[in-house]
Amino acid sequence: MRICFFEDETAAHFYPLALTRPVDDLRVGILTLREKWLSALDTQHYIRKTRPHLSGLFAAGEVEEGEDYLWINPRFLPDDALIKLTHSLELNEGFVSNGYFVAAR
Repeated sequence: MRICFFEDETAAHFYPLALTRPVDDLRVGILTLREKWLSALDTQHYIRKTRPHLSGLFAAGEVEEGEDYLWINPRFLPDDALIKLTHSLELNEGFVSNGYFVAAR
């Protein structure tokens, strides 16, 4: 399974820090949000969908048709319960928190 980080409209809540970088690139302690997720999911392979003004500045990758992706909103910190929910997702399932998508497959 491949990981794709995406941002929702709440990326603006992280301004001014998120004006110049994707939310998954923000640090929480020593690790970025992306690094925390990748470590929790035991993978290093990811792509990201960024806001248009950042698309040429940060490596993004392309979604390949027919591949299985786990779409993750990186603003949510991975904890044991969230990782368990993420691993339990079937194809075309997702879950929300307070009306915002957290992850989908």
